[in-house]
Formats: sequence, C-alpha cells, structure tokens
Amino acid sequence: NRISPKEANYATSKLGGSSSVGSYPPTGFGLHDMAGNVEEWVADWYHEDSYSTLNSEGPATDPTGPDDGDFRVVRGGSWGGGRDLARCALRLRFLPFSRDLDVGFRCVRTK
Repeated sequence: NRISPKEANYATSKLGGSSSVGSYPPTGFGLHDMAGNVEEWVADWYHEDSYSTLNSEGPATDPTGPDDGDFRVVRGGSWGGGRDLARCALRLRFLPFSRDLDVGFRCVRTK
C-alpha cells in the first residue's frame, strides 16, 4: 500500500528520468516497473465514467472501455510524479497524438 524510492522510480527517487527495466525488485507477481518509471500507453479510449458501467457482481476481465473517444488511457505513474501517482491502478487521459518524456509503452513477450 505504500511504495518507497527503493521499490519504484518516481519523483522522490531523484533520478530525474527513466530507469532500465528491472532496476527495481519485481512485484509479488514477478512483474517489473508496473508502478512509476514511465506512464504506460494502453489501447483503451478514456471516458471518466468507464468503470461505472461495469457489472456490479465483480470486475470484468480486461474491460476495454468505450469504442472511441478523444483521449487514450495511460497508466502507472512515472518518474515525474509523486508517490501517490506511482501505482499501476492510476488511470489518466492523454491525447493520442501527444508525447512526453515520461510516457511510454510496454513490450510483452510470451515464453
């Protein structure tokens, strides 16, 4: 519930930029850099009420959000934000044609 500069790259870490993947210990799921470092582009379109339409019986598996919109979702906080923003559940809006030093994407491979 609380993260420290030894666990993720965010503003208080004072690195002033992104760090290499794996520079911090993995989560309990074995994942690296899910919080902090760079905000991650995701494929979902942003709508502020997206989650209010989900089934009340529990979370949907990989909810995709609306079919279109003006903004895309970025997640995870970054080296430029504070500790309270360095969490994988963070969900912000970003114009699809925009770019920033603390926004990136995650490459995934299967075993």
